Amino acid sequence: MRVLKECNGIVAGPRGAAAKLGLKRTTLLSRMQRLGIAGRQAAPDACG
Repeated sequence: MRVLKECNGIVAGPRGAAAKLGLKRTTLLSRMQRLGIAGRQAAPDACG
């Protein structure tokens, strides 16, 4: 969750959470799904 918040909920791309964690995008997405985490939960407007 911390890395997702740092990336404003962005999972993919060179500045996304997956790259920062050293994971493939699909791996991170499947782990998020398994844990019930949506990328938009970590977006700044959702953290209010």
